[in-house]
Amino acid sequence: MSQALLYPFAAPPAVGLRQAVAPGIEWLRLPLPFDFDHVNVYLLRDGAHWLLLDTGLNVAETRDIWPRVLAGLPGGGTVSRVVVTHAHPDHVGLAGWLHQRLGARLSMSEAEWRMLSHRDTGHAARVAAYWRRAGAPAAMVEWACARPAATHAPLPPRAAFEFLCDGDTLHIGDDAWQVLFGRGHSPAHVCLYCAERTMLIAGDQLLPGISPVVGIWEGDLAEPGAMGVDGEGVAGAVGVVGDGGCPVAVPDADPLRGWLATLDRLEALPDDVLVLPAHETPFVGVRARVQALRERHQRKFVRLLDLCRAPQTTFALARALYPRHLSELQTLFACAETLAHTCFLHAEGRLRHDRDAAGVDVWRAAP
Repeated sequence: MSQALLYPFAAPPAVGLRQAVAPGIEWLRLPLPFDFDHVNVYLLRDGAHWLLLDTGLNVAETRDIWPRVLAGLPGGGTVSRVVVTHAHPDHVGLAGWLHQRLGARLSMSEAEWRMLSHRDTGHAARVAAYWRRAGAPAAMVEWACARPAATHAPLPPRAAFEFLCDGDTLHIGDDAWQVLFGRGHSPAHVCLYCAERTMLIAGDQLLPGISPVVGIWEGDLAEPGAMGVDGEGVAGAVGVVGDGGCPVAVPDADPLRGWLATLDRLEALPDDVLVLPAHETPFVGVRARVQALRERHQRKFVRLLDLCRAPQTTFALARALYPRHLSELQTLFACAETLAHTCFLHAEGRLRHDRDAAGVDVWRAAP
């Protein structure tokens, strides 16, 4: 049984207000207009100024908060550097806006920057194909296609960015922070670890009460008939695509495997590390949390294999794994995560894949 986590802070700061978590480190909670209603960002004293880790969503409510925060930073100074953990809009949304207002230098991994810079002109068609292949009802396909793409403030040119690499050291004030890349939730998620402070700024990579979404999305979808690394076909002349012969995802899309490998890496950190997450509250107990997350995904594997004793679509599996009522947005996350699990099990040889006459992906347990 997993040990309980320790929560050093009795309560989080109110939205838009700061709370000190250690000398020279401030915790700021910003609003989100979703079911999960906040994101945590952190300010680290950096000489005469401050480094900001993540920025909040590009919405008026958050933009209105920042002038008040910047005017009241302890000891004066302003934000001169911004580090972005990953390319999701609640983390990078105002990076360009803060750069334009303050001239702040921007840092992130190059893989995440490429995600932001890429513009997929066939996005709507890929969304429709994704949901039809999942076996979703027409209403869900229609909702997904009509959903506006998440936006962020315009980004400055590439030259304004410093690209971080796994293993880099960032000197912030008097402290040395090691850059640790996380995989799965996003391609190259930046975490920062300071051994002297025994502290990990984890972003979305490690959260105390929920598991981050680890999913396969429309951009990861293989084209029907594509041929993969082993060149073998499956029923219906569908090519085998992906590491381990996954017929659904492109070859480099195995996010769950990368995420589980990242858990191994985080588990090696000292167990008394204070984890500063992007959602919920800071906690101590990294090994207990890693163990609980592994157990959660093992239970999901067992449940999927049981469900797949009879042929199942991805959408049907998602509804069975998450039986409570879900909003359309929650259903989107559930289906993406289910697909990551089925592709992982397929690569392990524990699930088989087929495609029915309508082009819908069908999964069944291997004998």
